[in-house]
Amino acid sequence: SAGDLNNVTITTHPNSPYAFPIRAQHAANPYIGSVTINGNGTHQGPGISLTNNAAMYVYGQITIEGTQVGLKAESGSSVSVRSTRGGRPGGLHITTNDNGFPMQLTAADMHFHGGEPTSPALILGGNNGVAQIDHGSRLYMQSPLLF
Repeated sequence: SAGDLNNVTITTHPNSPYAFPIRAQHAANPYIGSVTINGNGTHQGPGISLTNNAAMYVYGQITIEGTQVGLKAESGSSVSVRSTRGGRPGGLHITTNDNGFPMQLTAADMHFHGGEPTSPALILGGNNGVAQIDHGSRLYMQSPLLF
């Protein structure tokens, strides 16, 4: 289905280290704006998980920190990110636990649109600030990218 999540902070619980703060599956179409996910450094799963043709639209700044994986998209899922526009911050800012993966794409697409050179649309941090892009995946950038 579809829905909107805006101006929200999600903090994971230490007794549920594998719970999904945000999960969309089976052709769901969530709109996400100005969301912070705080895994407290103990969260073992992804901050955002998309599977089976889910299509997420990001229109504000999404901050994911303290999770093992920041964003995981697979099996035909896609992410469309509208970065900074009209003085409003946007994009994905992901910092993972030690040796975590900020972004994992498997048979998924991610599109970044807009942005300004002084405000990167994608910031990947942590000790392993890498994007893992596996078979059948694509990453389209029309915005700055910062590792």
